[in-house]
Amino acid sequence: MMKPKKLYLIIESALLALTAGLLAAAAVRMYVHGAAQIASGDLFYYIYTREKVGAALLHLLPLICATAVFTVAGWVLGIRDESAGKLVAMDGIDAKESVKKAVPKKTGRRERILQSTILILAIVLILLGIWNGGMGDVFDKGAAICTECVGLG
Repeated sequence: MMKPKKLYLIIESALLALTAGLLAAAAVRMYVHGAAQIASGDLFYYIYTREKVGAALLHLLPLICATAVFTVAGWVLGIRDESAGKLVAMDGIDAKESVKKAVPKKTGRRERILQSTILILAIVLILLGIWNGGMGDVFDKGAAICTECVGLG
């Protein structure tokens, strides 16, 4: 029988890998479609536009939200892989002493409250930036850099 904590970490890892893979596939799919349009003679076709990226993300939004909620829930509940920070014993080196020096002490209640406050503040500021239109400005500048300087579009 698998421990619930280990099962949670496996599911979280699978969700994160699936989300990353599908986001990468959406970007490649948009690029391939755009490259085909340009190859067919439409030289003024923009591969990455706000509308195209939004449409691609809209299909993945439920998965992105579920992954984010799952990850934050695990973080709040303190579910961690205890073996992730441990060092492996090497010839001539005492692994237990190395681990004691390398692994920091666990965070206390105060640190968790500070981390949660910073996370909530970051989310609020990101949402305010999106509502303000800042996301569009950043996207337009990024697209201009890629298409003009690097020559991707």
